[in-house]
Amino acid sequence: MRDIGRFYHPEAERASKRVVASEKNPMTLRCARRSLAKYRSTGAKTAIASALKSESYRDYQAYYAQEAIPILDDPSLSGELIRFLARKDRKIPGVWFGNGLVALGRLNRNQENKGKVRRFIASFTNDPNT
Repeated sequence: MRDIGRFYHPEAERASKRVVASEKNPMTLRCARRSLAKYRSTGAKTAIASALKSESYRDYQAYYAQEAIPILDDPSLSGELIRFLARKDRKIPGVWFGNGLVALGRLNRNQENKGKVRRFIASFTNDPNT
């Protein structure tokens, strides 16, 4: 999947959509979501948003979706990302959580009203659990 994802072609996009819809292997899904994100389509946004909401072992699917968010660069995903990061039952390690905060900040870098995101990120500055 990683090799297909290197191409920017309609057939590569269709292959990525098929993989996201049917694959069970988390690493293959990771590559397919990243590949799909560069097309900036509603299918990519839907795949990433559903992964952020999913329940998976140690929240791997949500973390892998976080990796695709900066590629898609769609600020409308901020709400989903905030909901995931704010969950008390999240199971991702602290380093991955920090990467999620970085992705959230990068996603909102060009927004007019950054107050909500800044307050959310700042609330974790001295949190011993992250």
